[in-house]
Amino acid sequence: MRKWSTWLVLGLMVSILNCSPVYNVSHEYNGKVDFTRLKTYNWLSIRSKGAMERGFEAAINVQLEAKGYRRILENPDFIIDAGMRSNQIQLRASGGGTDSYLEEMLVLRFMNVKSNKVLWKGEAKGMLYAQYTSEELNELMNEAAKEILKEFPSTSVKWKEVQR
Repeated sequence: MRKWSTWLVLGLMVSILNCSPVYNVSHEYNGKVDFTRLKTYNWLSIRSKGAMERGFEAAINVQLEAKGYRRILENPDFIIDAGMRSNQIQLRASGGGTDSYLEEMLVLRFMNVKSNKVLWKGEAKGMLYAQYTSEELNELMNEAAKEILKEFPSTSVKWKEVQR
């Protein structure tokens, strides 16, 4: 009975994670910043971006526009830096087989234009499986952007000092 209930719990966890790949979202912000003064933004464009990063950037733009923020090229109130980190995970099944997936970490930083100090940071972790189509990946980027920015600009964790 105990073995059966363990497999049931594991099966439910896998099902939940498959339905909602963004399973861990966190936020931090500088408590000294008056976020009501921030209305415009632009992207920090230091490096070339892959298709997933461009999709994530587009999804962030949609979410920010829905919240009333405008992207402008000159003299924005804040700049945005986004990054992605991947970690290949191998799961070993009891029957001897393995399953692999990518654990993807999406990091979004809103920074002061003059000092480049971080004002607000949001992160999301999720699992990506190889069988996702480009449409499904696009949907995942949209979901991640929505979840990360759900509480922006108000969040629950203040920094004691601004972190980079």
